[in-house]
Amino acid sequence: MFNVYQTDDYMASYGTREYGLWGNFINTYMTWGGRYFGYTMNMLNPVSYDRSDILPKVYPVFLVLSFIGVSALNFKAYFRNSSGEALKKSFMLFFFYTLLLISIPEHYYWVAGANIYFMPAILSGLLLYFVKKIKIQGRKYGFFSRYS
Repeated sequence: MFNVYQTDDYMASYGTREYGLWGNFINTYMTWGGRYFGYTMNMLNPVSYDRSDILPKVYPVFLVLSFIGVSALNFKAYFRNSSGEALKKSFMLFFFYTLLLISIPEHYYWVAGANIYFMPAILSGLLLYFVKKIKIQGRKYGFFSRYS
């Protein structure tokens, strides 16, 4: 497969190995930028330990399946679709989502880019799903208690 680690992956891994995890957090956040979640995920990148270069090949598959799975959960929860119907709609949503991307390689295959651009879409879908589940169960949890 053509997918390999990119420059940012090596930089994040080198910084973690050189300064330690907390030292790299501080150095990155004080000198680079504010994409805190994405940078944190990148610092946990195992590029220095992955001798077979398997992560860049498996990670996009994991992200695509996660997106489709989270979308299916939301279609079932919000629209009361059957599992089969929710899965069909999830594949269609993924197809249209992919069509709207400016750069498919940057969004799916670049590990650092996927953490910054694609992972938040998946986590937002999970948040929506859990908000619906909490509302259905009638429980009140901290922040969500004001809005239910």
